[in-house]
Amino acid sequence: MKSHQYSHTNLPSQPSVRQREVRARLDALADEIAPRHGMTRRRFLRTSAGMAAVFVAMNEVYGWTFNASRTEAKTPEMAEARAAVLKDQFIIDTYTYFMRDDLSPPQRAQLPGDDAKEVQFPGYRQRSFSTVKQ
Repeated sequence: MKSHQYSHTNLPSQPSVRQREVRARLDALADEIAPRHGMTRRRFLRTSAGMAAVFVAMNEVYGWTFNASRTEAKTPEMAEARAAVLKDQFIIDTYTYFMRDDLSPPQRAQLPGDDAKEVQFPGYRQRSFSTVKQ
């Protein structure tokens, strides 16, 4: 790895206002619910009910996306029952990468052959959607 890969621009950015709001709501939920079940906040957040609380906090800030409720977050048995039903669910986890179009010459030089063109957005988009029927 070259030293330019560790410049200040590669550090994670500060959380956005909405991300901080999710965190605050999640902390409040965990502080409210965990003691009722004799758990620390950390232990609660490791449970299925804790994961439901994460989804609830995100739904409250970003709008409804996840099928989770405060009831599920407050009722570990309900969350565990749901997790048990879904435990054999098939999940395909895919992700892709592309590089910014403004690679510096030293960064471009590290890529073999024409790879610099392929990892930039037009090449990424072509590969990502080439199997989609129009």
